Amino acid sequence: MDIVIVDKILNLGISLINWKKQQKITQYEKFVAPMFQDFEKVHEDYIDSFKKYRDLLKKLKSGSKEITIDTILETIKEDSLFTEDLRMKLTHLADVESKSNVSCFILAIYTYLRLADFESEDSLWEMNGVRFDLYHDLIHVKKRIQEWKEPEEKQIDRALETLDENVMRLQRSYNEVVRQYTRLKKDSYSSIL
Repeated sequence: MDIVIVDKILNLGISLINWKKQQKITQYEKFVAPMFQDFEKVHEDYIDSFKKYRDLLKKLKSGSKEITIDTILETIKEDSLFTEDLRMKLTHLADVESKSNVSCFILAIYTYLRLADFESEDSLWEMNGVRFDLYHDLIHVKKRIQEWKEPEEKQIDRALETLDENVMRLQRSYNEVVRQYTRLKKDSYSSIL
């Protein structure tokens, strides 16, 4: 009689462990992996955009008459506008799972999207910190050139330095998201025991 009860308890325990493992796998496959794929698209867009901004700044520095600071500012605004959907999707997905074992992953993505030295009340820049920082810096570059009569080349060099610093911050933050994602993937497919 005691062996039957112990056997039932062991079987229930094994069933619970298997159920919990399947829940982790399902959470990973239905939520974490798709969210990471969207995050990868956002990151790729940021990197491509910052390469484009860098090229535009270099053309401006070399004396190109087709490129102005206003052209670059407008390009940054357009890029922000046309990629807002993915950033907001990540934000909304993060709200769904914020109280679970994926909270460190979500926090890493949120931190990545919020990277900014300056605050803005314009919704265009919400969850788009690194672009806003560059935009803000270029407005000041324009002001220093036009109002303070500082040399344009020196100001463009400053803008390029700021751009490079922002890309490095973005890459460090990206690495943290990947680290959290990898931890979740490993945890989802590893044995619970």
